[in-house]
Amino acid sequence: MNFIISGGVPFTIPILLMGITNIVLFVWLLNLKTRKTDFNKKHLDLIMFLGGFALIYGIFGQVMAFYQAAGSIQQAGEISPSLMWGGFKVSLIAPIMGLIVLFISGIMWFILRPGKSL
Repeated sequence: MNFIISGGVPFTIPILLMGITNIVLFVWLLNLKTRKTDFNKKHLDLIMFLGGFALIYGIFGQVMAFYQAAGSIQQAGEISPSLMWGGFKVSLIAPIMGLIVLFISGIMWFILRPGKSL
């Protein structure tokens, strides 16, 4: 939980919700696929859209963190390198979460795509 709070709640919680939404959608579509019921291709596209959007939103969160850090560094003047790298490490949390959601979305899309069965 500390990981989510340190990464910035306005960015990590929506990314987490996108991931949970994708998992719920995947389970629902997998259930339809195993019952040999056709599902709309738009649902499959939604999985990849949410994954890509999670990554973009995470990168946006990092850019916002850099902008805030630049303002703080400008006011403070001298900043130690360890403090700078600590801030950089924290700014990577949202993009990493977005990348994980995109990676899992790609696997789910691959499993659900029409034409091939595992």
